[in-house]
Amino acid sequence: MPLARLKRNILRALLGPASLESASVAQEIICPSERVAHPRPIYMNDQIDRIVASIPESTVPAQIRAVTGVETVHDATIAYHIADATIIDGTIYSGTLRYFISSQQSRTPPRSLECASLISSMVTQKYFAHWLADGCVQYLLPAQARINVGPIPYPDATAYAELFGQDWKSIVVDSATVKNLIITADYAQNSSKRRRYEILHSRIVNTFGPKEKTSLVYLRRGNTGAARLIDNEASLIEALVGADLRYWK
Repeated sequence: MPLARLKRNILRALLGPASLESASVAQEIICPSERVAHPRPIYMNDQIDRIVASIPESTVPAQIRAVTGVETVHDATIAYHIADATIIDGTIYSGTLRYFISSQQSRTPPRSLECASLISSMVTQKYFAHWLADGCVQYLLPAQARINVGPIPYPDATAYAELFGQDWKSIVVDSATVKNLIITADYAQNSSKRRRYEILHSRIVNTFGPKEKTSLVYLRRGNTGAARLIDNEASLIEALVGADLRYWK
């Protein structure tokens, strides 16, 4: 397995790094790019000026454009076929391609696979919300065999996987060679992804039953993960609990 990294480093020095697009031997468009109009957002006059920081993977101007725009272009969902891929230490190597997924290891035995579809990414392995909204949704794409690089590090993952009818435990891979590895760019909120959201939603409804249209849910963040503190949250929750729902219809 270490030879894959050595080979990749030599090729990269000679040819430069590869992207998924340049490293793929074939590409399959699952859903084309889509342009969608949406209502103008509602916010107070000085709210946008209070935005001073963003997540490390983005910038403040990009986040402001995302929340204030009236039109969104959803990128295509594309499956990239990567030939003769090697998975080691949470990273995928093929030619000059280095595709990092996770620094965490599960100590699974090496495997040799003919064809497999990757349903994990760097963000699904780092953020629970991305595992839930991206990984569990990508799991629904047709695949001969699914693999997840690295362990699922979230305490609530088992309950959600059971609710969605998904098996995440047996597909964990730390070390493998894959003749045809399919890596799907599936981050855009296009119609394909929305249909898969609806499938997962229907499974939740089938388990817990439908809710009244007037039902409201406040999601309170716990003490785990990155802190996102809300000023006066206790007072806010108290006000919501005592609110007259007639004004929320």
